[in-house]
Amino acid sequence: MRGAVESPPVAFVVELINGWAEVVRHRPEPRSAYPSRSTLASLGGVAIPRTETDRKLAALGDTFYDIFAAAPHERIDRMNRVLADTPVLASLTGSGIGWRSEAGVVATLAAAALLGHARIDPELARLGVCRGHRCRDAFVDTSQAHTRRFCTERCQTRSKARRRRAARG
Repeated sequence: MRGAVESPPVAFVVELINGWAEVVRHRPEPRSAYPSRSTLASLGGVAIPRTETDRKLAALGDTFYDIFAAAPHERIDRMNRVLADTPVLASLTGSGIGWRSEAGVVATLAAAALLGHARIDPELARLGVCRGHRCRDAFVDTSQAHTRRFCTERCQTRSKARRRRAARG
């Protein structure tokens, strides 16, 4: 990747995981249509080149899913492994720090987003995977108490209803 890119928000990585990662898919057969790249492009601030095929995006989604799904004490090690495989170099730009890598645009943006997030969450403790039944979506815990366990309120409500039904017999 020639030019340096700015760090996108961590929502870029969440969108990559929830949109493309095969691990998150709820159906065992591969989906024929992947989500639109426009959300990734708008979050990343750059166009996603055609060389970044859907299969490559799915593999990257799975790689970054492993960081979100890991136990809190393992996340830093997994992130360091990703950075070793995807060497991302920092460079100063007129507006701040930019990132570049030969690994490809999406890998660089995802790694840069997690590095940017690590400035406010050094232990990566706020990254998580939904605990709802049959849901594997990734999320970033933005609650004050750091107690979020579900990707959305809808998943939380479904989980509570499921527990109540199971308790009744």
